[in-house]
Amino acid sequence: MAVRSGRHPPFLMAPDICIAEPPNTMMGSCMNDQGIQSRARQGAQHEIRSPELTMISKTNRSRDVFHPLCLNPSSHWRRLRKLHPRVDAAFADRARSIAWVSPLMTAMGAIERMVYGRAIRREPLVHDPVFVIGHWRSGTTLLHSIFSKDPQFGYVTLFQTLAPGAFLAGRRSLQPLLALRAPDTRPMDNVKIRMPYPSEEEFALAHLCPQSAYLGWYFPSDWPELFAKFALMRGMTSEETAEWRSAYRELLVKATINFSGRRLVLKNPMNTARIDALLEMFPNAKFIHIYRNPHDVFRATLHFFREVLKVTTLQEISDARIQEYVLDFYPRVMNAYWEQRDNIPAGNHVEVRYEDLVADPLVEVERIYGELQLGGWSDALGPVEKFLASRVSHHRNRYSSDLRQRELVEERWGFAFDRLGYDRRSTGEGAALSAGA
Repeated sequence: MAVRSGRHPPFLMAPDICIAEPPNTMMGSCMNDQGIQSRARQGAQHEIRSPELTMISKTNRSRDVFHPLCLNPSSHWRRLRKLHPRVDAAFADRARSIAWVSPLMTAMGAIERMVYGRAIRREPLVHDPVFVIGHWRSGTTLLHSIFSKDPQFGYVTLFQTLAPGAFLAGRRSLQPLLALRAPDTRPMDNVKIRMPYPSEEEFALAHLCPQSAYLGWYFPSDWPELFAKFALMRGMTSEETAEWRSAYRELLVKATINFSGRRLVLKNPMNTARIDALLEMFPNAKFIHIYRNPHDVFRATLHFFREVLKVTTLQEISDARIQEYVLDFYPRVMNAYWEQRDNIPAGNHVEVRYEDLVADPLVEVERIYGELQLGGWSDALGPVEKFLASRVSHHRNRYSSDLRQRELVEERWGFAFDRLGYDRRSTGEGAALSAGA
């Protein structure tokens, strides 16, 4: 029975689960990025607070104990526990559910390897993917949803992101069960949730290997190190790089099998900062970068982090720290993108302004098809028009704004206003059409 304690007596919960109360300090003891830690402490006195949120903890977390990591093999969970030993007492029930359900996924994964192993090993990735990139809440979901309507493309589904090691074997059995449990809409933007819908493959990577920045959703005290290493690709060992590549390729091969060999269109904000690594794997890949008014990006991303962490985190985290992550990650992602963007071959890259996309989506999407020479626009037009018509009634979230918020964004993200061509004095607020930016 492995038990680790924090600064207080440990909570003994279940085999292979190490539970500890969080440290007394506001920011915790596991912060690896001293800059983020210092700024979060100094900025707590004027943080932009959610009306009822100062800490995601036992009192305001989601009550559902079913956790995304439940759908992964027990070997992956044990490995993550060695790398990220801290689980706070407020989330012990989530850890128990993972420990109890994951052995079932181990069995299902073994069935998948027996049935589909040879096909996975032999399936070629004939077409290099189309990557939709951009910082969180910049319009990537809307753009990805539009492209997913084109019959020439496949994608990673929500079900695949949740159970990447067994989704081929579980399409007829596990997927319908998950559909019954899933909420009707996403908590952060009211976008409909369905298991076959396109989703973000970085979640799947977090469920396949430990080389994913998205493990920060589960272990947020380790997020600075995870982000620097696996989003910015700095400091990875050759073994880590090889495992990440292998997991990514297998993930995409399975998605290709699921869509009968179609070219994949993928959405992953983390890929915005790792273009060079993707080009090494897929030298003829296409890249669509979408950007948005930084004021809107900040407000929406802060809301996004708060809502998702309520459902995913295994550690308590203060709102001041969440805010600092949002403020810190954006410039790192954008600067990494601008450093690598020119390495994309001519004709394989296009820029999209979110406000232009929502103002006249058909014109913008047709322009993207033309500049990237994707072909098939005539076949895609009808399904895309139908999808856009269905989004007219979608109600986009509105976020509160105050002077201190604008000052922080202008201070920390001022470079982006200048480079992207937005007025720092603008309030943002975007346009009316959104499929969940």
